[in-house]
Amino acid sequence: MGEADLKRIISLEKNSPFKRGRHHVALLYAAPYRAGMASLGYLSVHRLFNEHPDFSCERAFSDLTGTDASPLTLETGRPLNRFPVIAVSMAWELEVIEFIGIIKKAQIPVLQSERCHDDPLIIAGGPLTQVVPSLLAPLADIIFIGETEASLPPFLDLLATMPPRDELLQRAAAMDGIYVPTIHSGAIPASPAVPLSLLPAWSTFETPLGEFGAKSLIEVERGCARACAFCVMSRKASACTFRVVPPETIFSLLDPTPASVGLVGAAVTDHPQIHAILEHFVNAGSEVSLSSLRADRVDEAMLDLLKRGGMKTLTVAADGPSERIRQSISKGISGDQLIDLAQRARLAGIGKMKLYQMAGFPREDDSDIREMGQLLMDLSEKISLTVTVSPLVPKPSTPLASAPFPPERQIKSVLKNLKRAVKGRVIIRPVSWRDAALEYALDQLGGEAVDELIDHVDNQSSRGALVASLMGMLRHN
Repeated sequence: MGEADLKRIISLEKNSPFKRGRHHVALLYAAPYRAGMASLGYLSVHRLFNEHPDFSCERAFSDLTGTDASPLTLETGRPLNRFPVIAVSMAWELEVIEFIGIIKKAQIPVLQSERCHDDPLIIAGGPLTQVVPSLLAPLADIIFIGETEASLPPFLDLLATMPPRDELLQRAAAMDGIYVPTIHSGAIPASPAVPLSLLPAWSTFETPLGEFGAKSLIEVERGCARACAFCVMSRKASACTFRVVPPETIFSLLDPTPASVGLVGAAVTDHPQIHAILEHFVNAGSEVSLSSLRADRVDEAMLDLLKRGGMKTLTVAADGPSERIRQSISKGISGDQLIDLAQRARLAGIGKMKLYQMAGFPREDDSDIREMGQLLMDLSEKISLTVTVSPLVPKPSTPLASAPFPPERQIKSVLKNLKRAVKGRVIIRPVSWRDAALEYALDQLGGEAVDELIDHVDNQSSRGALVASLMGMLRHN
């Protein structure tokens, strides 16, 4: 990628918080630019770095490289290995593989045990640290656990003094929410809940090249008060409480009102003032979308607002394949509620629904899958339906953490039976079993998997071979 390409990307952006400072940091997102620019966590960290008077923070992405494939930053085109500090935001287990590849291309030692004082300090954060921080322990010098709005500013004050690396690590290890693997060993600190006064996260700048185009994204709530047994965001898995952002805060941050707004959160429709928030943006002429809907929270007034806000597709989750499974995982959504919502949405002028389903739950049998197939058929009679079917990935800290991962033959059978049941009337989009298996293995193995990941990158082995190797390690553990 040449200098002209970088300048073109920057020319299409609006309201960047980037500034010049005496200390330079590269903020890496281990995925393409379009994905990183849709990550509110990544954008918030970029803003916090640049708000500090001593720091200049530049962005780097997996697809921003020089002619020799070496990673570059967007703002100045500087090679990644010329930065004294590299911060990386990790959202998903499989991004760790991409991260290893990027660091290798930058000619930086991947393992923190092999880096010396002249090598960049690597700091990791992001949603992945709430799930399996041990996976990052062999790779990062410092890891921020969970939410960073409270823990990052005091750390930046420390970092700005540029103490020797050993002193920096010792002092950072004493701070709340910071994990220093060489000091803490396996004793991972708790993730502190950020007070409401430091929320929300929002997309500080716009670009038409992002995942959602020029849409302005803003968090309307954080956490979840629900108890879904499979979810790392539920109150049963996370110590962080459910917090709702006051409407006036949302309105002030998005003033002047943008043409297109995305309301983001794990449980957006649980916000007690969601109607007022929608009404504000719709009446101002904005297109509005929501990252998540619960079928039991969508009334006629909300459907009308969503229709007026330009929504064409409702995105909802059934998750469990049957009423019995949904009750066992505390999902709290019935098939009748989904069918009723589909019918009301169609009458309101919203003609499409995207439904998320999972398969492979403990004690799941053929009758559950037949019930799922019948539900999809019933929904297809009311609305144009696309369903995403993914294997259950038992996540650490959730009530289902010890559940077995479903074998590939089981998921193939589920997909075959569903396709037969819907008779071509429903679009079925399966999530890769291989990727889900890799996610599961990395969650279970944590840092034990890192050497295998490095070998995979070095030897350019197939993803299937990597999955087989990691699953073999699990069987022998």
